[in-house]
Amino acid sequence: MSELTPNKTWLFKKPPTTLPMPGINTAIEDRPLRLISPPGGLVMRLLIAGFDPHQRDRMREPSALDYVPCYEIDEPISSFSIGQVIRSNHERFVEGSLIAGLLPISQYGVIPGEMIDIGDAAAPILWRVTNDYNLDLKHYVGTLGLAGMTAWNSFYGLVKPVSGETIWINAASSSVGQLVVQLAKIEGMRVIASVSSDDKLDYVLNELGADVGFNYRQEPIQDALKRLAPDGLDVVFDNIGGDHFQAAIENMKWFGRIICCGMASQYNQPVNKSYGVTNLGEIVRRRIKIQGFVYSDENIFGNVDNFWKTVPRWISEGKIKSRYTEFEGIKNVDQAFISMFTGGSFGKTIVRINDLKDLAKAIAAGLTSNYSNAPTKPEEWWQISLMYTALIDYWALTGDDQYNAMTKQNIVGQIASKSDFMSANQTSYKTNSEQASWALAAMNAAEAGLDSS
Repeated sequence: MSELTPNKTWLFKKPPTTLPMPGINTAIEDRPLRLISPPGGLVMRLLIAGFDPHQRDRMREPSALDYVPCYEIDEPISSFSIGQVIRSNHERFVEGSLIAGLLPISQYGVIPGEMIDIGDAAAPILWRVTNDYNLDLKHYVGTLGLAGMTAWNSFYGLVKPVSGETIWINAASSSVGQLVVQLAKIEGMRVIASVSSDDKLDYVLNELGADVGFNYRQEPIQDALKRLAPDGLDVVFDNIGGDHFQAAIENMKWFGRIICCGMASQYNQPVNKSYGVTNLGEIVRRRIKIQGFVYSDENIFGNVDNFWKTVPRWISEGKIKSRYTEFEGIKNVDQAFISMFTGGSFGKTIVRINDLKDLAKAIAAGLTSNYSNAPTKPEEWWQISLMYTALIDYWALTGDDQYNAMTKQNIVGQIASKSDFMSANQTSYKTNSEQASWALAAMNAAEAGLDSS
């Protein structure tokens, strides 16, 4: 039987009534796993965990119904993240492939087949990351992840942009807000952006291209909107709720539309302290259309095909920009999560759990040490060359082209200088599966010595 592998895991312990407290509402504990793939399932190594304010809404009592299920007590907290398959019994996911989806925030995870197959081809629970434009993988939990699809699907499916219209986007520096700002400008809208600090305001104005904006902690929302949109708002993209939602209603044009993406200001409020909107009568008087949604709703999800055809290319071309707040190691997941509600994050919040580049560097160091004296047998050279080839592929996945090129040149030079290196035609009989086995063996052999905390 396979031995248990240490597996630090972020767990949900108790529903909070306000801001979650580490050690009380959440905890990081070792939950050892046997890295054995179940029938039809897979085992993954978590690479990058993404964080979103709506996760706080899932930290509730089971009796409190919502559009997404609550986290289970003493079970891993999940989020939209990037992982790598290290064992697989599923035809869509070969060992070594990168996957995106709702994954447990733990160093390793076992995903049963029945969970993978809940989705369908149009809206899968997990999907492979191809990374055709060699982008940093963090984009696949941010602009190319749940946040990006949320922004794109709702913007084209619900905002339905009209050139010349005025749109107010609050939390404009958030992972969703950043993309909505840029899409609105691409479509010719006049963009008002609001944020919580002056450095964020500078970013949305001078980097993302918003027309005007304000820091709502420095200027009352109502005053700012009257100043920046004296004739009223055509569209509001609301990520915050509360007093922002009330201000939206108060400043809408007749037949305006409010798209409710989130209620970040209310997630940490007890029910009896939720913000009480007092101008609901204006909805009728101004004939305002208000629409809530989730990104996978059938009436807007059809837009996702154009998202995948367009946004990765735009990122590679620099047409779409994004900011991230990055943390390292699973030990910092609580800090990362809380930063979203205390002003400590800027853009998408991520935690690098098991970084591909760090893994590759560690494995390369181990292999270099192991083969510090030139191998004497041709098959040993064949083994190490395959292992290094695997490493080159891993470095390529990280998007670090300069490092990858230098490493490849160095390895080629080392191999070429050895007169006893086995020539290519002598190894041509080796199958792809055998070569893949050597590559995986290299990764697994080095794993035991890695500290990915």
